Amino acid sequence: MNFATEMAPMPIVEPKASHGMVVLGEGTVYLSHMPMFMDPHAVQYVLEVTLKSATGDARQIYADDRRTTGTAVYTLAPEPFRISDLVAPEGQEPKLTSFTGTLFRGHFERGGTEIIDPVTVEVQRVINFRHFDHHASRPPAPGPELPGLREGK
Repeated sequence: MNFATEMAPMPIVEPKASHGMVVLGEGTVYLSHMPMFMDPHAVQYVLEVTLKSATGDARQIYADDRRTTGTAVYTLAPEPFRISDLVAPEGQEPKLTSFTGTLFRGHFERGGTEIIDPVTVEVQRVINFRHFDHHASRPPAPGPELPGLREGK
């Protein structure tokens, strides 16, 4: 019996993870991933979405809550998924076009208040999708033309 003497590289399978997002907009709703500088979270993406719920018009519930409370930050804690499933080669549909999660007033990891659970997110389009370049050089410090940034103002 013959055995292979070289190991074929195993494909890297991105693990499913929960990718927290900031919720923006009212008429049109956008989700912006809260990235971290480690895989699989080292991706910045912005999605245009619709929100649905069994309890009513989820977008309207969210917009009314935002206007009533004056709260600036809303977040979404989605079910675990693979970020790469949001994109596909030209002319193909992505594997992931909808997912569920919980919508929070405030930051879900910092005492936020649950608004809708579950909420169904339907992705209308991916506006931006970019992996962080871990080897990119740091931009230069602000020069004299932007003095306020240097003092942290």
